[in-house]
Amino acid sequence: MSHDVPRGIEHIGICVPDHDAAVRFFESAFGATVLQSHVTRDQPLSSRQLNQSHGMAARSEICAASLLRFGNAANIEIMQLTRYTRLDPADFSDMGLQHFSVYVDDLDACTRRFVRAGGLLLDGPFDLIGYEAGAGNRGRFGRMPWGSMVEFITLPAAATKTEVSMQTRWFPQLQE
Repeated sequence: MSHDVPRGIEHIGICVPDHDAAVRFFESAFGATVLQSHVTRDQPLSSRQLNQSHGMAARSEICAASLLRFGNAANIEIMQLTRYTRLDPADFSDMGLQHFSVYVDDLDACTRRFVRAGGLLLDGPFDLIGYEAGAGNRGRFGRMPWGSMVEFITLPAAATKTEVSMQTRWFPQLQE
């Protein structure tokens, strides 16, 4: 593999209105575990420290941040800021990052757990279409308590190959 291309996604950062509640939600809804809490309320990171390197708005600060282990996939970084420039979470029709997808073996069981933890499911589930179509291949979207979107996807039947597929699609492996 070439050293001038990424290996893959290491973590996804999510800004939330309540750090501790979001960590509890990820633990309850997804079985995530805290790897480290690297910003605490007694030692926040200010925009003066991060503006040039992170592009953070003036007068904001990260008042809490933790890195969570999220199954056999990218880590999740949960951050709470003191001031946000945009308060509405991204919607499916917004520009930029608007959801991430989690692979599940049992769509119904995982979405029930998500709801018990405080998530809100959108309509569905729905059968997957196109190259993802197949017997039992389904998906469902939900919103986390602060509004960020997640897609649950299961593909028990292999996704079909297309003429434009150059590589095999990656899926998280089952962890024992």
